[in-house]
Amino acid sequence: MRKPLTVFFLLISWQGAQACLNEYGAVNLSGRDAGEFFEPGTHEPYFRAFNRVFSENFVASHHLHEVPADDYKTRSDIAFHLTRLGRYNESLVILRDLVKRYPHEYNILANLGTLYELNNMPDSALRILRFTNKRFPEGHYGSEWFHLKILEAKLHLREDPHWLEQHRVLALGITQASADTSQQFQDNMNKLWEATYQLHERIPFTPTPDLLLANVLNELADALAIEYSMLEAYKFYYIGMQYDPQDTYGMRAKQQALIEPIKKAGLEIPDAPALRRFFPPADSIPLIRDHHTQYSSSEKQMERVLAYQEAELDRRNPFPWNWVGAVVVLIAGYIYIRRIKPETGRER
Repeated sequence: MRKPLTVFFLLISWQGAQACLNEYGAVNLSGRDAGEFFEPGTHEPYFRAFNRVFSENFVASHHLHEVPADDYKTRSDIAFHLTRLGRYNESLVILRDLVKRYPHEYNILANLGTLYELNNMPDSALRILRFTNKRFPEGHYGSEWFHLKILEAKLHLREDPHWLEQHRVLALGITQASADTSQQFQDNMNKLWEATYQLHERIPFTPTPDLLLANVLNELADALAIEYSMLEAYKFYYIGMQYDPQDTYGMRAKQQALIEPIKKAGLEIPDAPALRRFFPPADSIPLIRDHHTQYSSSEKQMERVLAYQEAELDRRNPFPWNWVGAVVVLIAGYIYIRRIKPETGRER
């Protein structure tokens, strides 16, 4: 019974993370309700850490030396989960070997680029991800431009430590609301969706504080307020302030300035619990963090992880047969005593 329940819980969690919410409060600074036109992926919580339990179980249930050399998908997924666990050197060995034999596999190339960045090699990361983005422009739903902008900013900072003071990392160029029916509006909304989508993977790899990510969040919140939703901007300023505790970018004042127009639009200001749900504490991680937790894991791999989790659960919490036996003995003894009492009475 445990396996169906486990699978059911995983499916419920996964479907909840996939759900597309529709917000009535998508009113921008110009008073337009943009929610009816388009919706960036801003509604899911932005967790500060990955689901380590799943990644640990995946790695534990897939031993690299047992995986066939030509099973590049499983090998790549092992490297993927090792990366999420912070075991960068082990992951790097796997991916460098894979990219030699499978130089045109998107997942391998993209993950290797991410790993280079995590190993403080932004130049190598930028080189491989530019190649990857050119060959696979639709990779990660066309959002890899975001990653390239981050890497370019890191290289600028190597040359000029004060670069962030004068530049915006994403360079979105959204300074005023565009007409609802214009191509510019569609382009802007696509950029906002892609940026918020990328943040789900970026934030867990980026502990607070971090001025580069704060720069990104500040620019993104500004753009959301102008083109899409003051409420979403308010929440992104909140995340941004966690990455910029010294308030270098003045996000606190910008957030406060939104309160009055939000109220005038008849909307409710997010309270502290709502903000914590949007950007939960570091130790608040659900069973399935988002719909990319399993990434490219096949159904067979997923079953293997579930089987491993069940075996671990049984090992840590073995079924209490001794207690069951004791209960059975007590019940049998009780029934036996009840049966012999009437017979004793009749003999008297």
